[in-house]
Amino acid sequence: MNFFRNRPEGFSHRWMVALLLIAGAAVRLLGAWRFRHNLNLDAGVVAIMTKHMAEGTGFPVFFYGQPHMGSLEAIFGALYAVVFGISGFAVCFGTAFVSFWLLPVTYLWGRDVAGKRAGIMALALCVLGPYGFFHYNASPRGGYAGALTFGAFVLMMATRIILTWERERRQSFWHFLLIGLGAGLGWWASQLTTAAILTAGLFLLLGLRQHAFTWRVFVGLGGFLLGSLPLWIYNLRNDWATFALTGSFQKGQQVEALGWFFRDRFQSLMIPRHLPDGGKTLLIGLYAALILAGLWLWFRSWRKKESGIVQGLSGIYLFIAIFAFLYSSSHFAVLDTPRYFLPMVAPLAVLTGIVLSRFQGPVSGKLAWIPLAIFLGVHLPILWSRGFERKQERLQASVEDMAETLREHDLRVVYTPIAYRAWNFALREEFVFVELERDVYAPYSREAEKAETFAVKWNYGHVTEFLASSGGQSESFRAGRWRFLHDFSPPPDDVGVMSPDLIAEVHATGGRFLGRGKPFVADRLDQTFRSLPGEDASLTLRFEAPVNVTGLRLWPDDPSQIPETWEILGRSGDGNWKSLMPAKRAASFFWSGERMFWGNPFFRLEARFDPVEITEIKVTRQTKRPHMVWSVRHLQVLVPGETLPNRREALPKLMERLAEHGVTFLYADRWESLRVHDLSEGRVDTLRNSHAFPEAPAWSEDHLELGPQFALLTLQTQTAEVRAALKAREAGFREERVGPWVLWLPEGGPRSVPGLFWNGLGLTRIDALWGRDVFRRGRVEEALTLHPWLEAPPEPDRPLEVRFRNGAKLLGLRVDRTNPAPGEVITLTYDWEVPPDLDTNEYAVFVHFRRERNIFQDDHVFMSDIEPVYLNWPGESGRYRIDREVRVPEDLSPGEVTLRMGLYRRVTGKREKVRTSLPETKDAVEMPLVLNIGGPE
Repeated sequence: MNFFRNRPEGFSHRWMVALLLIAGAAVRLLGAWRFRHNLNLDAGVVAIMTKHMAEGTGFPVFFYGQPHMGSLEAIFGALYAVVFGISGFAVCFGTAFVSFWLLPVTYLWGRDVAGKRAGIMALALCVLGPYGFFHYNASPRGGYAGALTFGAFVLMMATRIILTWERERRQSFWHFLLIGLGAGLGWWASQLTTAAILTAGLFLLLGLRQHAFTWRVFVGLGGFLLGSLPLWIYNLRNDWATFALTGSFQKGQQVEALGWFFRDRFQSLMIPRHLPDGGKTLLIGLYAALILAGLWLWFRSWRKKESGIVQGLSGIYLFIAIFAFLYSSSHFAVLDTPRYFLPMVAPLAVLTGIVLSRFQGPVSGKLAWIPLAIFLGVHLPILWSRGFERKQERLQASVEDMAETLREHDLRVVYTPIAYRAWNFALREEFVFVELERDVYAPYSREAEKAETFAVKWNYGHVTEFLASSGGQSESFRAGRWRFLHDFSPPPDDVGVMSPDLIAEVHATGGRFLGRGKPFVADRLDQTFRSLPGEDASLTLRFEAPVNVTGLRLWPDDPSQIPETWEILGRSGDGNWKSLMPAKRAASFFWSGERMFWGNPFFRLEARFDPVEITEIKVTRQTKRPHMVWSVRHLQVLVPGETLPNRREALPKLMERLAEHGVTFLYADRWESLRVHDLSEGRVDTLRNSHAFPEAPAWSEDHLELGPQFALLTLQTQTAEVRAALKAREAGFREERVGPWVLWLPEGGPRSVPGLFWNGLGLTRIDALWGRDVFRRGRVEEALTLHPWLEAPPEPDRPLEVRFRNGAKLLGLRVDRTNPAPGEVITLTYDWEVPPDLDTNEYAVFVHFRRERNIFQDDHVFMSDIEPVYLNWPGESGRYRIDREVRVPEDLSPGEVTLRMGLYRRVTGKREKVRTSLPETKDAVEMPLVLNIGGPE
């Protein structure tokens, strides 16, 4: 039956398509209005991007902080905002504009496969769709509109290329260019298009077979590179950050995730919540019948040789299979949200259009409209449901009320959890709402880092526990429905540092002895204090005599390796432990100068308590997290001292002294680093937060760079420890007091001092690095005194010189005995020298024992079972010794056996080129080693 038969004169399918396209545009504009407040955390980021583009202050290639979501939607929103002004509606307009083009794509896809009727039905289903589809086609939440549009376009073009070949025996240059461009733009917009791109490639290969390999493939590849050009330029400049997404794939959950895919996620997106249970069951039954009807139609069309239907349905079912596999293999599958299911909507719409358009009889043709009407009708309440819009309006009003209170307190910077980052756009960036760790928009971090005053959303980052443990103070206020802390005051600057000579013993968990009288308890290259993962660990210091103690300061080996909960205990002459600081949640805040900071650089844990005379102090750590590790690189015991002069008042004098001495680089704490750099207008460089200040110098963790224009700035309380560290490293300095500080001016020319680490307040000594440097300078006895475990690399018993192209060298090979009996185990010892930048996991060692041919072997992964001969210096080749146990086959007959070996790439199996004076064949080196099986020594 002709679909348009008996229609009023002048009626055309073009009018129906036009009306549906107009309806689709209206629906998307309605959605753009409904979601205009952009108070979702991801929508807020896109809104800020759009604002910056419209203002001409920034043109990001990817969403701020998310290098797998292209800014295409934001670009169109910015174009609208330039003309009509910056608004939430302008932001959503960009998303609505991109999603609109899904409508003609689905129409063309269905029409190409099964005719105009199929195209119109597919188009109709995409005009509104389920709520999640409606939402993400108007709200800029992460490139979903682009993923939907370009994913469907790529699948449509792949189908068109195959059908054009089957029907006309020709391939179009423009088809390949367009599919490449669409794939490139889609992959830049969102990696959710990956399944569509893979499906299109495989579909073309299966559909065109040998005809797929033509010069037009290069046209498609060129289109892909052109469309995705922003992605490649960005990654070339940012260490291929996009491809970190490959780590989202995981094993062990595929079967369970497939259940989520077809049961939970499908129903969450496609089945409206407002339906009664009976209605939900009916709708699920219709979808199941649709899938089965599509399979039956495919089989019938295959028998009747209707290639259009066969190819169209093949592409859709192939996509469903590939998409389900990728989805179930990704960690996104465990996220309880249907939005990652969105790319399925358009293919299901086209499948529906194909199946229902096949019902063409007088009765069945009309009945086919019933399921279509059901699919459309169940979602119509979306159009008049304004619950979400009203909720967002109320939230926007609350945010504006909050802003008024912030103005009253003269606050511009506020630390908030990531969920509130949309407030930046909601208040048009009058304020900066920034995450503690590192904001997705680096200029926010810069402004927060430099702020003299700021607020923290109530107990964000466990700030209240930090204040209680460190002795700081704050004020609080309520703004709208939220509460904030501000006006933070550090504890008094009236503490000194106990001499490490008073530490008699240091013990770790379970009484493990760590050492005596050490100024620190961890040596980065030879960790002496690191808890086991998930262990409730402790660290105990016993003093030579009772000490009046008022606090403790700890530097972790890594800022993330801090206690989840920590408590400090003290023991005096009575032998009983008492709590000095009750158990509290540890926070990554710390005090520097006149304000508190978060995390690196120079993070340390600090506790203050009333002075108490004790003979031992213990830090205990408690955790419920199985993978958490607690480490300590450096510690200081705090004792009562004199109050230091005011730092801010002393800054002008400090700047004068720096200018007089010609200092251009200053090692200082975080607050002083920021103030000195700003006051000098950048003439004095300092170590600063690299996220907020990308131009800041790199921060070395194993040596101190010095020169005539360098200087160190420490508080007077750190003088004794810094002086001892510099003396131990043979570094000459002049000391000059300035206000509360000591300015350390180096003597001598430019040099690098190994084994000194700037920790913000002073210097941490890393004796392993210093001992290694002393050893390299030929002072062997001194090096062994510093570290008895440090030893010179022994000379191999059988010196060799086998150089591989990747930089590895085999220096020696020996065997514990040369006359093993069959069935016995021998030990082969290899001495290797390996460059520091070599990825040893790429290689394996082949070891072949031969008598004219290979009779047994011991291939193994390169650098497995390693034992360092000595500590390796950063940037230099390291020497390693490897012992391999090899069993001689029990059925091996007596006689001589030779050995050949070399390196090969594990993925390709290709052998690595070798240079050696030894005999070699095809990069297999003949070793000067002969085994006499069962014979005399």
